[in-house]
Formats: sequence, structure tokens, C-alpha cells
Amino acid sequence: MVQALNESASALPALPKQDLVGQLQSLVQYVTQHVSGQQRVQTMDDANGLTRVVADLSATFQTQVPYEVVMLGYYGRQLELGIAAQKPSTLTQAAADLQSTWNRIEPTIERRGDIEDARRFSDTVAQLIGARRPADFVSPTRAALTEAGRIEKLFRLPA
Repeated sequence: MVQALNESASALPALPKQDLVGQLQSLVQYVTQHVSGQQRVQTMDDANGLTRVVADLSATFQTQVPYEVVMLGYYGRQLELGIAAQKPSTLTQAAADLQSTWNRIEPTIERRGDIEDARRFSDTVAQLIGARRPADFVSPTRAALTEAGRIEKLFRLPA
């Protein structure tokens, strides 16, 4: 998988945001190093960083899935990273970023008629914002990732 990632990154065409392309290439190198060194938390962080850079790159183009929807999954994985690393600051920041992103995309989801999906995600965000200890984040983080995947699928299906 790391080899495929390296090959894909090296085959990228010229893109408008060369600073992001540079970040992408650096992250691919870091992933390779951390996978080889069996450094789990660093690999998780690098891999999620790749998601962020790819989302930032794709925001330049008209995409089927809105940027904010992609970022819901990104912040869910940031929460997983905070749990794995036992870093309360990462958990708090990721929960706040998830809430902010959700606040921006929720009206779009509701306008599409996906009210039940919006309610479930709002409930999950409320649980994350109320969490205090790393253990309190585990269950709502799983739910956030499940719901983020479900919401992303909504945009991949015809409305």
C-alpha cells in the first residue's frame, strides 16, 4: 500500500497549489518512514494529514462531496489519534474543529432532506463536546466516524 501511495504521489499532474503538493509529497515520505519504523501513532497522524492535504487540493475543483463533509471524517480520525496518543489537547481541538465544520455543513444536509442523519451527527457532536476524559471520547468518536461515512455516502448517491 505504501508503494502504491508513493507511485500515485509521484504521478500527480501539475496542480494549482504547489505548496500543498509539496506538503503531500513530504507526508508521503513521512508515512513511508513511520510505516517502516512501525510507529503507529505517527503513521496515523501522517495518513490523516494526507487526507487533509488531498481535501484542500480537491477544494479547488468542483467535487461531488463538499469539502466540509470530507473534513468530518478527518476530524473523526484526529479524535482517534488523540485517543491513541492519550493527548487531551488533540481531543479538545479536534472536537471543537468537528463542531465548527458541522455547523457549516449541517444546513446543507438538512436542506437535502437528510434530517435524521443531521440529528444523529448533532447528537454525536454534543457528546464529544461534553467529553472530559480520553475514555469519554471513545464511543462518540466511533459514532462520529460512522456517521461521517454515512453522510459522505449521501453526497455520492443521487439526491
